[in-house]
Amino acid sequence: MGVKLRNLSILCDYATPEKYTALELHMELPIPHQDIAQVQGWLGEGNWHASADYLANKYPQHRGVIHEWMEASQARSEGRHALVSLAA
Repeated sequence: MGVKLRNLSILCDYATPEKYTALELHMELPIPHQDIAQVQGWLGEGNWHASADYLANKYPQHRGVIHEWMEASQARSEGRHALVSLAA
């Protein structure tokens, strides 16, 4: 059940001096309802690798981006993400 939906949006944070603006790419990867607790459990425990492997096995055509996205999400959750800087 479900459908893979690719979508995008543009955001502008008017509260920043430089009016930080970005293009956001969204992709829904449906999972079976009975798997929600397991995936949330992995994420809650900080086991990003298990979540990434689960999704990559379910959606092998997106394996690369899933692992890259989950690694970046883990870094962000642990405070290790690079700060965004706008430069000309």
